[in-house]
Amino acid sequence: MLSGNSAQVEEALFGHKIDLGIVENAGRCKGLHYENVIEDELVLVANTKGKYADIEEVTMEELTKMPIVFRENGSGTLEVIESTFADVGYKIGMFNVIMQLGSTEAIKSFIQNVDAVAIISVIAANKELRDGSLRIIDIQGVDMKRHFAFVMRQGEQGKLIRRFCEFIQRNN
Repeated sequence: MLSGNSAQVEEALFGHKIDLGIVENAGRCKGLHYENVIEDELVLVANTKGKYADIEEVTMEELTKMPIVFRENGSGTLEVIESTFADVGYKIGMFNVIMQLGSTEAIKSFIQNVDAVAIISVIAANKELRDGSLRIIDIQGVDMKRHFAFVMRQGEQGKLIRRFCEFIQRNN
């Protein structure tokens, strides 16, 4: 089992290091087959003890002034954010990016301890939202839905891979 961003998972498939991956990116590579598994939403989060704890909603303009943490380049999460922001006339370079981190777990840990915001998966933040260490801030006029997808080399859907995918989809 390997862990990595979407680009790394796709590279591992092309290199025959893995037979099946799960990615969150919107882009699709030629030669790979993708099947959507689960819908997710990216949300803006802040810690519940900092200066953003009482903010319910921000505009995109207000968000550009807030210290923000993103995933690293090559991440499907960052790809979805860039695409969504471009649709409403904003580029990543317009934001006060204080850090880019290589995992959602690292981002959650960082945000719980600093006065900054981040955009992460609502599914990945479920525990922290329930325990009250993180809260969601709505972004006015922005909706960031995405799908996690199984990805495999085109034409290489062996029996074991097919059964595993069907099991996950049945028990999702």
